[in-house]
Amino acid sequence: MKQLVNKVTNSYEETIAVAKEFAKTIKSGDFVAFFAEMGAGKTVFVRGIAQRFKLEEMVCSPTFSIVNEYPYEGEKKLVHCDLYRIKNEQELYEIGFFDYLKDENVLMLAEWSEKIVEFLPKNYFKVKIEIVSKNMRKILIERQSENEDFSN
Repeated sequence: MKQLVNKVTNSYEETIAVAKEFAKTIKSGDFVAFFAEMGAGKTVFVRGIAQRFKLEEMVCSPTFSIVNEYPYEGEKKLVHCDLYRIKNEQELYEIGFFDYLKDENVLMLAEWSEKIVEFLPKNYFKVKIEIVSKNMRKILIERQSENEDFSN
């Protein structure tokens, strides 16, 4: 595990800025797992990442659709999923979770990853967002890896 970011933000705009900066380090083929309680700003953070990739569509929470796909740079896709209501491995198969993991053209952003820890890939980025107060958030980003070589 390698810590990449440890910041406190005081507004929506500051959270977006942290997300945009973090987005410079990720690419298609990566998996970003979000760990945070309801209302912490997971979707706000995803919006910041989406802005970095110049996505035209307004990113919205996939709470009811479970998975939203946003195409960028030709055949690449930003896949934003909400795993809150996922109960088992079969439901992950049904939403295409494991297919997305195998697709090098997919940058996957998964809210509520704490619900599926046992199915997370071996290498991923962990974004933990804590509510400190009404507008203040503590954001911790780590790179999880099965090995300690972080040269990629």
